[in-house]
Amino acid sequence: MEEKTKAGEGENSALYYGIGAAVLVILVAGIYIFRPKTSPTTSPVSPGAQVTDIPLVRPTGPITGLACELQYYNPVVGKKEFYVSVEGAALPDAKSVDCNFTFSVAGSVVKTDSITDAKLVEEKSRNGKLFTCTTVPLELEPSVPTTVDFALSDDLKNTATCSSTFLFPAP
Repeated sequence: MEEKTKAGEGENSALYYGIGAAVLVILVAGIYIFRPKTSPTTSPVSPGAQVTDIPLVRPTGPITGLACELQYYNPVVGKKEFYVSVEGAALPDAKSVDCNFTFSVAGSVVKTDSITDAKLVEEKSRNGKLFTCTTVPLELEPSVPTTVDFALSDDLKNTATCSSTFLFPAP
């Protein structure tokens, strides 16, 4: 009887080793498949061109005047077109904000766009109003550092400017 028990234990342990090896292979394959992809360290940006990093957090302090807070773009899938946006803050008495966009490549203006009467949303926690101006889809050259100058004005005669350099991705 002891021989059968020992033989049965040997078969069970081989089965456990086989299952353990299969689980280990699946685990290693899963880690490899779901690992974070690394991006290339080189960039096609020409020397001297500074591409702006987009801030991830909106300012939370009190609003003290007309201001640019965030500048960013969204690509149109499959096309060399991009929506460019600026988000900002205005005083509580402001009733309208106008946004002018000027796109330059190597110091030469390639496009302009304007948004009049941007929608203002009251932001009581900051004692002011917030707005977003977004262009229509604009055809812009990808992989070329493009400087976007934003000029803001409101009905209270306040003005603000900001600038960002974007490297638009190829479709």
